[in-house]
Amino acid sequence: APVTQVIAGYWAAAEPALKKHPGSAATFLPNGRAPREGEVFRNPDLARTYRLIAEQGATGFYRGQVADGFV
Repeated sequence: APVTQVIAGYWAAAEPALKKHPGSAATFLPNGRAPREGEVFRNPDLARTYRLIAEQGATGFYRGQVADGFV
């Protein structure tokens, strides 16, 4: 779904803080900026995580790539 006006405003306000953390910026500032109203935000890393959990269940979460990412 497209980013709403309210969410776009909050996101833009958080942009300076997100830029301080490379991992956060890489995830939440596509193209180096907060998504604007009407743009579609995609999070492929989260999608991959959900896919692994759907395919592997609890084992995929607690013992697989997802768990390794937490460590």
